[in-house]
Amino acid sequence: MNKLPFIKGGGLEGEYVFSNFHFHWGSDDSKGSEHTFDGDRYAAEIHLVHFKKDYGTLANALKHKDGLVVLGVMVEADDSDNESLQSVVDALEEVVELGMEFHPDYSIPLDALLPEEEDRHTFFRYQGSLTTPTCNEVVTWILFQTPISLSSSQLAQFRTLIGQDGLHHLQDNFRPIQPLNGREVVFVDTGNY
Repeated sequence: MNKLPFIKGGGLEGEYVFSNFHFHWGSDDSKGSEHTFDGDRYAAEIHLVHFKKDYGTLANALKHKDGLVVLGVMVEADDSDNESLQSVVDALEEVVELGMEFHPDYSIPLDALLPEEEDRHTFFRYQGSLTTPTCNEVVTWILFQTPISLSSSQLAQFRTLIGQDGLHHLQDNFRPIQPLNGREVVFVDTGNY
C-alpha cells in the first residue's frame, strides 16, 4: 500500500494526511478566492484538505476541533500558462457536467499546487471552519502568502463547467468574506524553526 502524503510541523500538533484538493473561482479574473490579503481578492484559490492521522478518516476528523488542516493557495491570473497544472485544466473537458467521471492515467505532483519551495516557509494561520456546508468549525487554515499563477485562458476553462442545475456555468463558487469573530490570525515563518 502506498503511503499517503502528509504534513507536520510549523506549529501543528501531529501529522495530517492528504485527502483531496479543489478549486474555488469567480466569473472573471478579478475574484474567486475565499480569502483576501489586505482586502484584495485573487482569481482563484486552491484548497488542499488534510485530516489528522490520529482520527483515521476524514469523516471521523470532522468530529474534532483539530480534525482538519487546509492549505490555501491563492491563484493570480497571468499571461502565461502554468504548464505544471495544464493536465488539471485539460481534465476539466472530461467532467463538464455533474456526475461525469474521469480517471486520469497520470498523477499530479502536489508540489505543482503550491508556491515555490522558498516561498512556503511564510504563511498565515488561524482556526476556522470549512467554507462549504456543513461549515464545521474544525479547520486549521494555513494560507500561503505567495500566490501561484494560471493564465487567463486556463482560468476560463474552469468557467466552462456546468453547475448542479444542469443549465448554468459553475462560477463564483466562493464563500463571501466572513467576519473574524475574535479569531486570531498569526503570521508564521518556519524559516526560524
